[in-house]
Amino acid sequence: MGRIGFGYGSEWHLLRYLGRHRTRLNALIMEAAGWAPGSSIEWLDFRFGKPQRMLDAEWTGLQFLDKNQYPEIHLAWQRTWPQRGQDMNWDAIAWVHTTGGGRPTLLLVEGKSHPEELTGSSCRATEPSLSKIQAALDWTKARLGVVPEKVWTKKYYQFANRLFVREFLGDFGCFNVLLVNLYFLGDALPWDVRGCPQTREEWYGHLDHMREHLGITEEALSGKVLDVFVPVDGKF
Repeated sequence: MGRIGFGYGSEWHLLRYLGRHRTRLNALIMEAAGWAPGSSIEWLDFRFGKPQRMLDAEWTGLQFLDKNQYPEIHLAWQRTWPQRGQDMNWDAIAWVHTTGGGRPTLLLVEGKSHPEELTGSSCRATEPSLSKIQAALDWTKARLGVVPEKVWTKKYYQFANRLFVREFLGDFGCFNVLLVNLYFLGDALPWDVRGCPQTREEWYGHLDHMREHLGITEEALSGKVLDVFVPVDGKF
C-alpha cells in the first residue's frame, strides 16, 4: 500500500466509502451488477500493518483464498504465475452472496480516480519470470478473443494481469469471479486539478482507449468485468 493522499486519490476515497459509506457503495455495486435485493456483500478485512503510518497490508496474489480450502487453486497458481518478485496488490476483496443461494461471487476490486492510474504500469519482471507472465497473458488473450500480437506487458499491464487472475480463478468453477473497477467521479488532485474525470463520459473515453489498445471488446468482458462509477461528493 502506498502513501494515502489526505482528502484525494482513489485509495483515500475507497477507504472512506468502505469505512463510512459502505451501504451506499454496496448498493452501487449491486445495482451495476443487477443483483436482486437481499443479496449481500461481505468485505474482507485488511491485514494489520504499522498503525503509525496507516500501512495496513493489502491482499496480494491469492492470499485471500485459504490454502486448505482451495489447495488445487494454489498448486496451479504456483505453476502458472511467478512466485518471486512483487505480486499484484488488490485494493479490496469481497464475497457476494445472492438470494436463492448458489455459488458465491468473488469480487476483485480496484479503485481509480485519475487516468494515469490506468496507464502507470509496465511489467518489470526478468527471465525466467517474464516468460511465465507472458504465457499467462497469452492464455488470457486467447480466452478473450484477442490477437496474439497485442502487447499486454506495457502501459496497461495492471489491468491485463488482473484479467488473467479473473480468468484463472473462473476456470476452476468453485465460485463466480468478477473484476470490479471503481471509477471515482469529481476528485481533484492538488497538483492536477483538471486531470481527474468529473463525469462518466470522461472516464468512458479513457476506458475505450484502454480496451482498444489491449484489443479487447466490451462484449468479451461482459459478466467478467464490472465498471462502477462513484461520486466523491456523494451526490448521485
